[in-house]
Amino acid sequence: WNILALRHRGDNWGNLWRTDINALRSGVAAGTTIDSGAKLIWGAKVSQEFRVKVREIASRQSVEANWLMAVMAFETGNSFLPYVKNPGSSATGLIQFTSGTATSLGTSTVKLSRMTAVEQLDWVEKYFDQYKGRIKNLGDAYMAVFAPRDGLGKSDSTVLYTAPSAEYNANAPLDTQRKGYITRGDCIVRVNAAFKQGQQYAAG
Repeated sequence: WNILALRHRGDNWGNLWRTDINALRSGVAAGTTIDSGAKLIWGAKVSQEFRVKVREIASRQSVEANWLMAVMAFETGNSFLPYVKNPGSSATGLIQFTSGTATSLGTSTVKLSRMTAVEQLDWVEKYFDQYKGRIKNLGDAYMAVFAPRDGLGKSDSTVLYTAPSAEYNANAPLDTQRKGYITRGDCIVRVNAAFKQGQQYAAG
């Protein structure tokens, strides 16, 4: 387990104290978020308007706002820039919309890149609409973006890519044990790390 925070609660007049431990199991998606006093992880990296809108989207989608923040942090290299682009593909923006995905939503990566981060959140929500009710944990939130067909709602032992294949080669660094295949759990390690790192930048 990776311990994120410890909190002791009690008073000076009683003898009952409570210790809350917030942690992520190494390599496994978190099912809950850290209780950080209504603060959002990575919140200090974005505007107040952005934080408010993420909470509203999360409420409508019935997911944790911190799951969305962790996914967007990872996908943008912790920048939250709406125009950040993957140099090896068409993927652009907060959740790295591909050109095909953008077209299916009724927009384009060019249009998305010209939006503000707050404006682009509308398209993030539109993308997640198709998976509403299916996202049960942080891993699912990431799989909805990374590999929805094969990884969403599946166990962390589910094999996503095997060698030899173009998909495996593109994600080979995830196979740290050189098994010759990549599981959902291998992929989720990355977003778990983004979740943990984001605690340093939590803001209301």
